[in-house]
Formats: sequence, C-alpha cells, structure tokens
Amino acid sequence: MARKIIGTKPAIERDKLINVTHFWNNSRSDVNNSANGTLWSGSFTKLKDANESWILMDGMLPGSRNYSDQCGTFAELNGADTNNDAPRYEGIYYAGVNEDPGWARFILQVHRIIKNDDSAQELAAGSRTWKVGWYPRNGGSGEKPFRVLNPNSNEDSRNQQYGSYMSIWEYRY
Repeated sequence: MARKIIGTKPAIERDKLINVTHFWNNSRSDVNNSANGTLWSGSFTKLKDANESWILMDGMLPGSRNYSDQCGTFAELNGADTNNDAPRYEGIYYAGVNEDPGWARFILQVHRIIKNDDSAQELAAGSRTWKVGWYPRNGGSGEKPFRVLNPNSNEDSRNQQYGSYMSIWEYRY
C-alpha cells in the first residue's frame, strides 16, 4: 500500500534533469606559481532557484609534472563559501605520482553535489560562473597541484593532446 507524504513531490517530478551544460578544454597551459589560483573556469545559466534545483559539477582535469601535491583543491560556483572547510573543498580529489618528469601524470576529478542545505548561496537562478582551483588551508605561497594542465607531446613525445571536461547538471529536487 503506497502513501503520499505531505509536502513531497510525486516521484515523477523529483530528481529530474532540468539542464546540462558541457565544457571542453584541450589547451595545454603552464599552471601559475602562486599562493592560490584557478585552473579552469566557465559560465552557464541556472534555470531554477535554490529551492527548486540542485547542481552536480562533474569533471576531469589532467595534469603533468608534480609540484605541491596537496594544496587545497576546490570546485565552486560564484557565491561559494570560501572559508576553510567549506563545502567547495568536498567532492574534488586528485592523485598522481610524486615525480617531476614529463611522463608524471595527475588526474584531478570533480564530482561535487551542491544542494541548498549546504551551499544555497551558490544556487541562485540566472547567469552563474564556476571554477576549479586551489587555496591552501595554511596560506602557503608558491603552491599548485601540478605544473602543466592538459599535457601533450611537449611533456612526452609519445603523448597526444590531453583535454579537460566539465559538465554542469541541474536537477529538480
């Protein structure tokens, strides 16, 4: 026997895809050496407000040549809480080898769910920007996750051009 819970939308209306925007970047670039920075950013239009929809940021950024290792990588929408231990540091991870040669690869993976119970300030409707970058908790300078974003044959003659992707998924609650 099924029951309707008061205030709960019918299953056919919940968790439905509203919009998706895909980004692709296959430009090799040297990563700036600074206390904090942005690896990649873009913009999209969020169709519903914070009470109607949530966002899934899903992406992958390849890197090459070790530098700082852990340096506080983040993924956020504009308006994010930028304090230490804010949700922007959750759902983003990277791994690689602790080596500097061109063959040394890193993968920075983003799978961040942004809902209004933790990050409502990021979820306003309208034109939104997103970015992936780093900001070390200890305020250290001269940090970065790796030396090269989207490596290619400059790092190792056996390589083709690597590329990054980001998809911004908007779902109805």
